[in-house]
Amino acid sequence: MPAARLGDRASYEFFAGVDENRRVKWSGDIGQREGVCAYPGHVYRVRVTYNPALNAIYLVEPVPTPVSRDRAGKLDTRFAGGLAVFDAPEPWGPWTNVFFTDQWDVGPGDSASFPSKWLSEDGRTLNLVFSSGDSFSVRRAALSLKNASITH
Repeated sequence: MPAARLGDRASYEFFAGVDENRRVKWSGDIGQREGVCAYPGHVYRVRVTYNPALNAIYLVEPVPTPVSRDRAGKLDTRFAGGLAVFDAPEPWGPWTNVFFTDQWDVGPGDSASFPSKWLSEDGRTLNLVFSSGDSFSVRRAALSLKNASITH
């Protein structure tokens, strides 16, 4: 919707999937909306970052596992769980797996992301910010591209 019409619900359009030619479909009917990626039973508090140097979008999420539960049985990835990183050329995909583990060496916390402010100029060094063990945590990630001359 146009920024000037942010408060006008009738101006909203929702992602409604892609057609057989991978063209995006939009709908004013929220009931027609579709998700941009699916990972049944595992999608949890995703964060998305655009990397302009590589023209890529990264989706990062903590991965809940059976051990990611607190004493009351509620989902809690602060101290245990996995981490998933996906990339795509467009916000609606197609998504490919960059990194996945169902048991990371620390708990991924309630959220994890690659803040755009902390991407290197060439887009190949990123900083993962996450909240493991209720602490502010940062890990540097260096991307290794299969073909350095090709970006999305």
